[in-house]
Amino acid sequence: MGVDSYGATGGTRAAEHLRLIAGELKMADVRTNVALSAFTDFENWTELKPGPHQVRALDALLDEVIAWMRRRSRPWRNKNRTRYFY
Repeated sequence: MGVDSYGATGGTRAAEHLRLIAGELKMADVRTNVALSAFTDFENWTELKPGPHQVRALDALLDEVIAWMRRRSRPWRNKNRTRYFY
């Protein structure tokens, strides 16, 4: 799970709370957390227009989620390939 939050202060408290709940539900999460400001990272309060530093953070977040998914799905794919495709 990757957490991307937004709000007046970046939604950091909500993101922290969500991560605690996800941990109790035994959901895996990645380290990177992106906190977007409703004032500076959105245009007209509706369209996402992050600054360059936020774009780098969003890219890092997505890279971590994709890497985690690849690492976790590889054993499942290999195991199920022999059972279902041969």
